[in-house]
Amino acid sequence: MTLSPYRQLLMLQSALLAGLFLGALWDALRVLRVVLMAHTPPAFMAPRYRRPLPLLHVGVPFRTERGIHRFWCAGVIFTGDLLFCLTGAVFSELILFYFNDGAFRLGVPLLLLLGLGLWQWSVSRLTTRLTAWLAYLLGAFLLYAWAVLLLPWRLLRLAIWQLCVRPGRRVLRHVKKVRRKRISTALCRRQLQLAAVGFEENAAAPLPQRKGRAG
Repeated sequence: MTLSPYRQLLMLQSALLAGLFLGALWDALRVLRVVLMAHTPPAFMAPRYRRPLPLLHVGVPFRTERGIHRFWCAGVIFTGDLLFCLTGAVFSELILFYFNDGAFRLGVPLLLLLGLGLWQWSVSRLTTRLTAWLAYLLGAFLLYAWAVLLLPWRLLRLAIWQLCVRPGRRVLRHVKKVRRKRISTALCRRQLQLAAVGFEENAAAPLPQRKGRAG
């Protein structure tokens, strides 16, 4: 089957636009990884992550692929890559069926890859940094949200500490101090009584006499 130059041009333009759309889809999937907490921050963002946040005085955790987070990241990335590949295959088939009755044309996948490469070379340089900052801002937002959720519990704990625990500890220390003072006073009184009785008994006792002649 032969194609008119006009339809052939439309087919190649559609393949190029589909490649650009795949590039946008790739960036959208990258943002989705951030939303699903499956994004590994780049190394150049590490100093920003370590900087303490206002009011919280802690930095955003620098997530790495360890433990269960590693499996979660692998699952999200695999699903996104599979969706990306299926979308590219569907676009190619739709373009070929619409313009060429399903017959294969090498120019369609080549221009699709060219459009994807153009997007990666131009727009993705900017979106990479935007995605990194989006991940950081999302992590900071989650920390603030968690702090707000914990605020009533922390206020309640502070109120219990100020109104119950601290006064109770003061009363307990006072009771222990009074008890020790009573015990100390009783011991001192007993020692004085024993000392007084012992001195009188020693004074009333007769002096021992030596055996033999007095000289």
